[in-house]
Amino acid sequence: MSGNCLVYMKQSVSDLPDQFLTDLKNGGLSYEEMMNKYGLTRWGARKVGDQPVVDAEEVGNHEKVFAVNEDEVPEPFKALKVPVREEEVNYEEERRVGTEAKQTFTNKANKYLTDLEQRAKNVETPETSFSAPEFTDDGFTALIHETDPHFSAEVTNRRGEIIFDTEKAVEATDEAFEWYVNQIGRRKGRVDEIVLLLGGDLVEGEDIYEGQAYEVDQTLENQISSARRCYFKNLKRLAEEFEVPLKVVCVSGNHGDMGTGSGVNADDIIYSQLEDMVDLSELENVKFVKTDRSDFTTFSFRNWSGYLTHGENRSHHIGTSSPQSDWLSIKDEFGFDLAFRGHYHNQKVENVNGAPVVMTNSRKPGDDYTDRIATFGTTGNAIYFATDDEVLDEICLQTGVVDGPR
Repeated sequence: MSGNCLVYMKQSVSDLPDQFLTDLKNGGLSYEEMMNKYGLTRWGARKVGDQPVVDAEEVGNHEKVFAVNEDEVPEPFKALKVPVREEEVNYEEERRVGTEAKQTFTNKANKYLTDLEQRAKNVETPETSFSAPEFTDDGFTALIHETDPHFSAEVTNRRGEIIFDTEKAVEATDEAFEWYVNQIGRRKGRVDEIVLLLGGDLVEGEDIYEGQAYEVDQTLENQISSARRCYFKNLKRLAEEFEVPLKVVCVSGNHGDMGTGSGVNADDIIYSQLEDMVDLSELENVKFVKTDRSDFTTFSFRNWSGYLTHGENRSHHIGTSSPQSDWLSIKDEFGFDLAFRGHYHNQKVENVNGAPVVMTNSRKPGDDYTDRIATFGTTGNAIYFATDDEVLDEICLQTGVVDGPR
């Protein structure tokens, strides 16, 4: 495959030098060359190389990005910016600048989500005050990992009976937060802070696989609304039940992505709306941690550093050489002490150079799609506790919370 192509990025954090364009024009760069020469993460290099408008071919073990016709390069590429490292922030920088100027949307759902996201992010609200937690010597940080609830997914058993839908997702989520509250309460006032990790796939979406629109019980707009109402109610309960700082860390999942190149994600819309609802409420000491990256968010807790990703860009197991290398690169880049991921609907803990990488399961039972991609897991919930001395002092698990197909 050969010829000219256009390349552009949706993210923006730190500038790449003009030499980058010249390098592409003079024969292309492998992923490793991009990483080494320009200080990119492996994910950043892949985001450049995997754009759907990029012509590429297999060169050894790498894909090489081909030449760019400088006369046809759009303005977004001329000011190309790729994230290298994110620090924790209490706001979200605009991730997509002038999306509609870049392309004409033909997908009505895509256009709708873009408009909805813009409205959500344009709400002017006062920022909720937040005080840093006061850590006690024998205290805990409670880390709640809410990932892959898949609001609006409709799952049937072998007899065709519906065993999971929006109503069941709301009920199971409420029950999960009741269990979280009980687990935190067992520490008898020794929990110094709560970190609520929203790991993506809050909604089922409509365009992830063929025929998915027939396996949901709500429109995308109502999926977003149902998830937002449920999570605000339970977030509010955590904030009111325990008078300690509550940090809400957010990352988007693949089911929220419309897959049409706009970068719009339903999870991001829910997070923006949740933050606005919190800011307009009487809740205090709640902080949202979001970045302009779609694949990970970094955060702090006690004297530790955390890393949250949805996980669709990582292998199921870390143990083999390729995924181990990927995770070691991430560990070297961000120096995390504890990482969280979901996507595979399983619960397990693996180790990367002394740092635990936790995978948390889903409350959605398996369906035909998860069976096809061999994603098998037991429905359940998990809450994790950290101390000053142990980044993962205790794991509390609850399994079989929703009956699977029979």
